[in-house]
Amino acid sequence: MIIDRLLGSGVKLWLRSQLTGIERLEVAIRGKDRQIMTGYIPEIFIAADAAIYQDIALSQAEVKGVNIRFNLKEVIKAKPFQLLEPISVTTKVLIKESDLQASLESSLLSEGLTSFWRDLLQKTNHSTAEELQNSSIVWQEFSLTPEKLELTGTIEDNNSQITIITGLSLLNPQTLLFSSVTILGVPELAQNPVSELAINLGNEVRIAELKLEENQLSLRGTITVLPSV
Repeated sequence: MIIDRLLGSGVKLWLRSQLTGIERLEVAIRGKDRQIMTGYIPEIFIAADAAIYQDIALSQAEVKGVNIRFNLKEVIKAKPFQLLEPISVTTKVLIKESDLQASLESSLLSEGLTSFWRDLLQKTNHSTAEELQNSSIVWQEFSLTPEKLELTGTIEDNNSQITIITGLSLLNPQTLLFSSVTILGVPELAQNPVSELAINLGNEVRIAELKLEENQLSLRGTITVLPSV
């Protein structure tokens, strides 16, 4: 049906406008003609390989959304697909070590890592940690194994290298738990490991499964996607 082709093209156009790079993109729309013609999609499935969103690289991503209201009139005119209401989507994501490495210059990831670093410093409760609270870090390397995550960076203020070694799991669907956290490179901090640090991801995220593996991280869960302003 023509509307299927137009809608599929509109969704792809919208997705590509959100991405700065992608190798493979598939879109499958499931619904009856009369439903789609009212601007309603019962289910949509999207699969992508080597996608880059806000300079964050993802090796593989699968997304399924249901009960979607969209701008049918504009899509028929070959304009980009847009959501009219928030939707909850189920997701499966595979992030390789090389993806994280390539994403280190992303402002989104860099700011998140710096926030994580400052939260760790607060947990150490040491005078040296207070001195480093406003330090700038250049993040340089990620390492992933089934047991731990390692993150290396350089403190620009004194040009000293630090390595953070931590376990990673879920405390609950909305909270990441970093455990047995050791900071190498600053002797005072290395002697005071952080037993655990919980980071809340917000109300729009619910992770059902997080798995650390050799050289990669896989996630499965749901995200609330809001209409673009």
